Amino acid sequence: AWPKRIVYEEGGLRDRTIFTGPVAGDPVKELAIVDPYGAAGDRGRRMIADFARILIGDGRGVEPVRLVAFDAESVELHRNETSDIQYEHMLECWQKTFAGGPPLQFVQVSKRGNRQLHDREVRVTTRSGRTLIWDIGRGIAGVMTALYQCTVVLTEE
Repeated sequence: AWPKRIVYEEGGLRDRTIFTGPVAGDPVKELAIVDPYGAAGDRGRRMIADFARILIGDGRGVEPVRLVAFDAESVELHRNETSDIQYEHMLECWQKTFAGGPPLQFVQVSKRGNRQLHDREVRVTTRSGRTLIWDIGRGIAGVMTALYQCTVVLTEE
């Protein structure tokens, strides 16, 4: 009933059924997002929270959400930003989006200490116990904006 693979074209519409369809009748219990550059910049952090809202609604009944991304010192932005500022703003965006919802566990990883962090994925455990994994070519920004082409592949373990 939903696609297992989708290619969002640059400038094209973003039908997010590949995310919402599989959890429509089986709500999310656990959510983990790994997106190395997902928390880079104000806009990226808002997109992470907005994406989570699409997937988990108001978040009631969801365990603490885990986000893994590079710290601010590991990404090159046009303006200087510290990892402390990045962390605080990510939590602020999350709290504005999910007042009373699940807390966010934001894990900042240094690029210098972890060259292994590259792939972008969203992993969900549903209330019935299913595990869904979306591999996302351009990260959450590729899903939430039409600035890039982005391929998403859904698998179920």
